[in-house]
Amino acid sequence: YQVLRTLGRGGMGTTYLAWDRNRTVQNAPLLLVLKEMNTDMARIAKARELFEREARVLKSLEHPGIPKYYDFFVENNHKYLVMELIHGHNLEQLVNQRGPTDPERTMRWMIQICDILEYLHNLDAPIVHRDIKPANLMFLNIDISLILLDIGAVKELVNALVTRIVVEGYSAPEQYRGKPCPQSDIYGVGTTTIFLLTGKAPMQYYRYQSNKFEFDISKIPNLPQSLAQVLAIACQPEPRDRYQTAQELSDALSACL
Repeated sequence: YQVLRTLGRGGMGTTYLAWDRNRTVQNAPLLLVLKEMNTDMARIAKARELFEREARVLKSLEHPGIPKYYDFFVENNHKYLVMELIHGHNLEQLVNQRGPTDPERTMRWMIQICDILEYLHNLDAPIVHRDIKPANLMFLNIDISLILLDIGAVKELVNALVTRIVVEGYSAPEQYRGKPCPQSDIYGVGTTTIFLLTGKAPMQYYRYQSNKFEFDISKIPNLPQSLAQVLAIACQPEPRDRYQTAQELSDALSACL
């Protein structure tokens, strides 16, 4: 692998744009993403476990809405993960550049995400993504298909180890308690929908009412009543009060179209 430039740096690792010397696409080098685990993190057993779990999980996944896994290797005590390079813009960038999206387009996008989540939640070792947000949804062939990014945040439900991953405004309350579940991703789809429709951080619609903190869906302007009812259920504070599966949420959104 030949590194071309740095794409980004995070708490867990550094991501590079690279190409594969041994693989070509239409006689051109195959461009890909090379993720290197940070040296400081590599000294932490929990961090090593998370990074290796990301590689193991990615290798097992096969869905058009998830980036392809290519390779995992260790060189000079450095761990590397190699995956598909996705060309496009994420939905956070789209809204920031062009403004809020209309309800129909938003619902069709979220139905696509529900399909990916239904796949993840129904694996033999079910996976909760835990980080559904606009910046992790990349669109390809403008307005047609979406890719779910950052599978490094996944949680295998059969694994007893719990790691908190929370994003204010998008993460469900139980994630702050370190207890993610499939319904946590349902909540993430709901809060993401709020951002796409309004262009505002979801927390702007968070209120204390009826003796609990929850989203005041009635304050979202120009929201069709049928979609308002769907969001009210998807964003409930308690997992048991939300749609229980991604398919249920998908069916509810489809009924609004």
